[in-house]
Amino acid sequence: MRSDTVAAIAMFAVLSACTPPLSEEALVQRAEEAITRGDLDAALPDIKTALQANPESVRARLLYGKVYLIQQEPESAIDEFERALRAGAGADAQLMLAKALVRGGEAAELLSRADNSEFAAIEDNIEFRAALARAHLAQVEYGAVREVLRSIDSAGNNYVDITKAIVALQLDRDKDSARRILATVVERDPSQAFAWSILGVIAASLGDFDAAGEAYANAATANPYRVIDRVQLVNARLRSGNSNDAESELLRLEQVAPNAPPISFLRGQIAYDEGDYRGALDSLAKVLSVDSNHAGALLLSGLANVQEGNLLAAERQLSHFRDLAPDHLEAGLQLAEVLLDLGEPEKAEVLVQEVLRVHEMNVRALGILAVALSSQGLYAESSSVYQQLAKLEPDSPEALLRAGTARIIAGDRDAGVADLEAAVALDPDNTTVRARLIAAYLIAGQLSEAKSAAQDFAEAAPESPKPWVLLGQVSFQEGDRVGAQSSFERALSLDPGNYAASTGLAAVAYANNDLEGARDVFLEALETEPGHLEMSLSLAFLLNRLEDKDGMREALQNAISANEDAIQPRVLLARLDLEQGRLGDVLALLQPLGESENDPEVLRLLTRTYIANEQAALADDTSRRLLAADSTNPESLAVVAQAEIVNERPARALDMMERAIELSPADTMLRRQYIEILVSVGEFDVAQSQVNLLPDDARGETDVLLLQGRLAVARGEPEVALPFLNQAFTQQPNNLNLVLLSAARWAAGSREAVLAELADWLEEFPGDALIRNTLASRQMLMGDEGSARLEYEKLLSQSPDNVPALNNLAWLLRKSDTPQALEYSERAMDLAPKNVQVLDTYAMVLLESEDVARALDLNTRILEKSPGSPEFRFNRAQILYRAGRSEEAKGLLRKLVAGPVFSSQPDAAALLATLAGG
Repeated sequence: MRSDTVAAIAMFAVLSACTPPLSEEALVQRAEEAITRGDLDAALPDIKTALQANPESVRARLLYGKVYLIQQEPESAIDEFERALRAGAGADAQLMLAKALVRGGEAAELLSRADNSEFAAIEDNIEFRAALARAHLAQVEYGAVREVLRSIDSAGNNYVDITKAIVALQLDRDKDSARRILATVVERDPSQAFAWSILGVIAASLGDFDAAGEAYANAATANPYRVIDRVQLVNARLRSGNSNDAESELLRLEQVAPNAPPISFLRGQIAYDEGDYRGALDSLAKVLSVDSNHAGALLLSGLANVQEGNLLAAERQLSHFRDLAPDHLEAGLQLAEVLLDLGEPEKAEVLVQEVLRVHEMNVRALGILAVALSSQGLYAESSSVYQQLAKLEPDSPEALLRAGTARIIAGDRDAGVADLEAAVALDPDNTTVRARLIAAYLIAGQLSEAKSAAQDFAEAAPESPKPWVLLGQVSFQEGDRVGAQSSFERALSLDPGNYAASTGLAAVAYANNDLEGARDVFLEALETEPGHLEMSLSLAFLLNRLEDKDGMREALQNAISANEDAIQPRVLLARLDLEQGRLGDVLALLQPLGESENDPEVLRLLTRTYIANEQAALADDTSRRLLAADSTNPESLAVVAQAEIVNERPARALDMMERAIELSPADTMLRRQYIEILVSVGEFDVAQSQVNLLPDDARGETDVLLLQGRLAVARGEPEVALPFLNQAFTQQPNNLNLVLLSAARWAAGSREAVLAELADWLEEFPGDALIRNTLASRQMLMGDEGSARLEYEKLLSQSPDNVPALNNLAWLLRKSDTPQALEYSERAMDLAPKNVQVLDTYAMVLLESEDVARALDLNTRILEKSPGSPEFRFNRAQILYRAGRSEEAKGLLRKLVAGPVFSSQPDAAALLATLAGG
């Protein structure tokens, strides 16, 4: 350190040591001067220093209380004034305490202590009397308020005059008198922040936000610590349309109290007014996290959530707001509209009826009621409400439009058409009314009137596509496809990509059996409107008819990209993915649906996906939710039945299917599924009786033929099965049907023929993994392990992650090439770690690797999952023998040899003989 720096520090220390500390009186005096200047930052250190020197300093305590009042902390001020009184303060401290109690919301405390004569020394003081009046007002003791004020005959005191203004405002509802009194106060003493604040409240209540802003600005200048006045200043600037000044004031306010709820509320209000609803919600969330009952934040947040489409959140917040303010008209109407959007018209009706009891002629409320009634199918009642609206607005085309539409829906077509004709006469340029009238003519079958009205519409609005679309629809309904096509093309020339015109043109092509032409119409329209939801869905359905699955996938993916929150394209694509075995893609598609995850269609898809993915527990969970959400839908019951099967509850599965068939006895698909389950649980006679209930025209369908063939094979009658399966394969010669047919032929003894047939299929379709796997497994059963190994190796070269091929190769190689078998088995384990067949093969490969302990542990886990399997129990006997536990092995082998027949039973008998001989 430099020597001159050291010297400077030493000199400062000497000078500091020589400066005598200020006395308590000097500190208090300096603090008083600072408070007079409004410099609380300078006053506080002196007050605290004085109190450190003398905690009983009355003057310092009183000053500290004054500072707290200025800083809007009356509770702390009360504490300081109480301590000053305990230290011996006099009447001045009592008066300060009385005022602070009122300010701090302790009106009852003040009145109680006054009754106990604690303020006897100042009971005649006019400011104390005014404080009592304010306390009685807070306690809603209006008679006492007037009595106390009558006892105050002095004028010209600011505290007294402000009290009189408050009473005039709150008790007498006399804004003019209150404003005159307060104007006198601030003219006499501009530093009266509270008076300015009340003037701001009065001006705002009268809608004079310019005057309110000036009053709040003066209040904030008089006392910058009154944050609420600065908040109201920003609000007044906003209401008067002065957003720039409002933003500037808010920035200054945020520097003082950046996280204060009133400031966050203002931020939310500004964001809402600017259309930034997401930003508004973020700011309002800060308010509600501190005060969940903040009425303004609840209302504004509810409205912002409506704009953002978060209807459940909007319903929750608007309902909470109405609990606090049940008579708020806008909140009631908005909540009713939200309930309609949520599909709860009954609740909306109840709510809007409550509103109408107070506002019986409110047009918006009547409109909501009409929609709510219509949504419940109460069309006559809805029509009556719309007619009432039309009477309230006799010159309104919109009212006549609504009334006419409702009458048509209710079945009174003539009256409805008359209303719409009157609406057109009132407003010939109203395209919505004209379009609705033409639609009404079409519904009523009045084609000539519809055509005439559409032609008039086209003449009145030659550049609008709407009349040409309507004209095309009329022509199409007349059977004039050429005229319809011409009109739709004219509409598209005016508005390329117009959905209604494109749909109409596609309908014409479809009616002409030109599916490719219909497809091209939608493709062209989507070039103009990429991702248009309805057109994308229409195109997807059309491509499905054309069996263009790739095109269908692309159309749905485009729809999802452009409409991320839409459910239908995700559901349709998920169905396609499930059909094509893309199970991971199904889950990825359905996961973002969020609140829609309890939609029955979504739950059905999820359950089917989990079943296909062998995720029984997840399938169980979604199927239970599906049953709760859709218990009377036969399709849902059938899906639940599938989940019960994979969760090994066949009795419940059968119960679900019986309920489904009872609900829809003519549904052959349901009956087929019922038969499938009956076969799987061994109820062959019941299954056959259900087959006999299928209609005659269904007996020759491929699926039913396959079902009958499988039933015969399951009953041990392969010869009976063969005619059914042969016919099914002839009708649909695919690999699945070939596998079923070959299984029946194998069971009937035609084994060499089956091997040849499978080989012939592979000559034509060498990439068919299912048939190659079937051929290899048949070769293994024939003992031709060399040929089976070659087929499995070909299969792996085509599909490296084919689990059956990996597993069976591991089994074939477990003795001859144990290291290679171990590699195959571990790969299969990575791909299917829960598959018991894979686990069993791995255990036996480990046994050949001399890892007997791990093999035994793995076999124990396998038998926990499949305790009745004789094959797995035979493998356990082999492992026990290799582990040196021969007696246990012999005991198990004896049971297996004496038990039901299984494929390895001869090997079990041979091993038992070996062990017994040894």
